[in-house]
Amino acid sequence: HEARRRQAPGVAGGFVRCVDHPHVPKHTYHEAYWHCVWPERHVTRRGMNPRTSETMSKAPAPGPLMVLAEGLRRANHDALEGLRRALVECGGPCAEAAAQLLGDGLAFADAAVQLHSGEGIPPDGMGWHTDAPNSLLHAAVAIQGTRALHTMASPAPGSPMEDRAWWQSAGDVYISTPAGVRHAVEYPSTRRWRGRERIAAAQLRLPVADLEAMQAMYQRREEAVAAVGEW
Repeated sequence: HEARRRQAPGVAGGFVRCVDHPHVPKHTYHEAYWHCVWPERHVTRRGMNPRTSETMSKAPAPGPLMVLAEGLRRANHDALEGLRRALVECGGPCAEAAAQLLGDGLAFADAAVQLHSGEGIPPDGMGWHTDAPNSLLHAAVAIQGTRALHTMASPAPGSPMEDRAWWQSAGDVYISTPAGVRHAVEYPSTRRWRGRERIAAAQLRLPVADLEAMQAMYQRREEAVAAVGEW
């Protein structure tokens, strides 16, 4: 509800209509972009739009989301420092850029909040993909409703890869590396825009400043992904 009050035409904090599943026209998807940089929680911040690659002004995230991101950073300070050191040791443009962002205290500092409603997206209609390098370290937070994360994973060493699904409901959080994992999301049907039946989730990523910085992070990305996996 706080997010909806902030919505206004032309304002960075407002939701915009997105289309990831054109074959399901009755599925409605909106997204909003904020930052979760605690020292800058009262000001806007420049950053890249994850869908259009344009540089935009991002308003501070609503209070609860800002506090959650900062809480994740503080609670996992030692672990994040260990990851930073592993990335420095790995080397390469992707790992070095991510290490710099972690060293600046910017883990989970770029937020995209997604709202889904209407006709569902079943497993046979999902869009399988791998995320951009700003999701080298990524936290997903289920806010409302249910959805399922699907990944291609092996149940045991040496076993064939298979589609595995993890259902999430409000309050569930996972931290992963979707920049190196093929995945897709399943959404059940809901009443279109009926308050608490909407599916809402927040995606917290590394804050890449612009398209040039993002393109640089594609260099030696696989090595950085491996370093995160080993960590």
